[in-house]
Amino acid sequence: KQKTAYEISTRDWSSDVCSSDLKSRTANRLFRRVVIVNWLVIGNGTQGKKRRKILGDSCVGVVDPYDFNAEYSSIEQVKEVIDVAAICTSQNIKFEYLRELISKGVSCLVEKPFPNMDDDSYSTLESLCKKYNSFIYTAFNHRFEPGIVKFAEVAANYKLGDFYFCNMRYGNGTAIDVSNSVWKLRDEGLLLDLGSHLIDLVNFIFGENLEQIYLDESLSLEIKGFDYARLSSKNFYIEIGYVFWKSDFFIEAYYSKGSIHIEGLQKWGGSKLTIRSRKLPSGVPDEEVFFFKGPDPTWNSEHRFVEKLIEENAVRSEEHT
Repeated sequence: KQKTAYEISTRDWSSDVCSSDLKSRTANRLFRRVVIVNWLVIGNGTQGKKRRKILGDSCVGVVDPYDFNAEYSSIEQVKEVIDVAAICTSQNIKFEYLRELISKGVSCLVEKPFPNMDDDSYSTLESLCKKYNSFIYTAFNHRFEPGIVKFAEVAANYKLGDFYFCNMRYGNGTAIDVSNSVWKLRDEGLLLDLGSHLIDLVNFIFGENLEQIYLDESLSLEIKGFDYARLSSKNFYIEIGYVFWKSDFFIEAYYSKGSIHIEGLQKWGGSKLTIRSRKLPSGVPDEEVFFFKGPDPTWNSEHRFVEKLIEENAVRSEEHT
């Protein structure tokens, strides 16, 4: 099972915060009330460059020992006070950066997938988070997609009756591009890359933790690892792939009194959310339709969410001093 968040406190597929018991901060930095949150990006690859650009002036720089374009080659070179670090590195070095940063009282946003580790390593991070009043949050930006936020609101508040089942699909046509990615070429690469988003959304939208997930079908059509797969767990059916020549995303949930459907992501030109009310004994359902258009807001929203957590942690710590 892939650990994605509540990473330190509970081991499930959600992307909520694993925080400390809010003791006063005693790390290698002085406590301060956070007004402006200072970010540090670790790793100057595709994700690191994207986060640095979006963060703008709130990012003090990038640490990357293998890229001369980065401001720093090590964390020790950073002199500014850092509140949170975005870890955008390969899987095999995420743990070491997490341990070093948490030990300095710096909370971390880590790119999914959360690194696999043994129980002792996991316990080490848990203890450090508690000791230094820090947290680790795994990045799942689709939680901040406006259409998905509305979907979750409808699922929670509309009286749609008993839940029956949910179909989910997420895919793109990047099979050739994926051939340049070491971790995506592994059999589990597709599952951790695209599948983890949908599994996380099951928790975010429906409050379900899928403890057992079955790989019903997998294909290796154009790459060594899986480039198409179907998964299932409970009443959730998931389809993912790198061989969908037009990017595709949809979720449809059926209830005894109606259904909810979302198609597309806002960054692809817009998304459409449809709510249908069942007609008994049968008939064409009544519909409510919502459209979401504009530039992709999810990365900024995710950054602001993490900053709010930093600020709340600081206030609570001050109250305990």
